[in-house]
Amino acid sequence: MRKLPRWAKFAVLVIGLGLGAGAAWWLYQVGSAALDLAKAGAFSEVEQREYHPDREGNLKAIHKALMLVAESDGALPTADWESAAMLRLKTRDLSEEEAKKKLVPVGSDAKRYRLNEAVLGKYPKDLDPATVLVFESASEKADTGIPEPGAMAITVAGKIVEVPAE
Repeated sequence: MRKLPRWAKFAVLVIGLGLGAGAAWWLYQVGSAALDLAKAGAFSEVEQREYHPDREGNLKAIHKALMLVAESDGALPTADWESAAMLRLKTRDLSEEEAKKKLVPVGSDAKRYRLNEAVLGKYPKDLDPATVLVFESASEKADTGIPEPGAMAITVAGKIVEVPAE
């Protein structure tokens, strides 16, 4: 077996030190990120809470969820808006059953929430802020419809209103 020249030994040493320093730097970065996540509670169990629904709270939660849908998808849903909103209504500290309570009207004769058919597939910034987004409905027919006079509703701008009689 041939002996390596002195310069080759030095090159192997420099390369080895470089690789070792790179590996140490990478481990430091990964460890630092993991420590930050641990401090933020990413690895801890989250205590599940119970949701106590109310009319305004439900409408505001649905509004926020639909605005998030529009932001991520580029427009409000055209169909099955409840499923799209549900993905944003469920939070880490709410079970799916508790989150579903946000889609059920309380304290009124309403049986469900309906999405105004005038907003389907549109981007909220392209709509009049006073346009009704979601309203309470006594009808069990469809997921969408025309806002019913006297129903509690929330506008595109997030304002709770009563739908006026026409």
